[in-house]
Amino acid sequence: MEVKVSPDALFDAQIKRIHEYKRQAPNVMHIVVDRYHRILANPNADWHPRVFIFAGKAASAYYMTKKIIRMINDVAKIINNDERIRDLIKVVFILNL
Repeated sequence: MEVKVSPDALFDAQIKRIHEYKRQAPNVMHIVVDRYHRILANPNADWHPRVFIFAGKAASAYYMTKKIIRMINDVAKIINNDERIRDLIKVVFILNL
């Protein structure tokens, strides 16, 4: 999925091995609860655009890491396609190429 981001946005990156103790899941919940829902509740506030970037390796046999990656991608799909948010939030998961 191609995501266009503003060069003026604040970039928040978490690039490390995907694992429960690395706290990617709580970071995604922060995006949904603290950013997404607050912007929807008050869309005319003076919000600065943010881009949340996730990347990292995951053990192929580890079930929970697959769920975390799926959650990041699902949240990205919803937020990146929500017209109400405009370009105030973008979520990107960089794949291993």
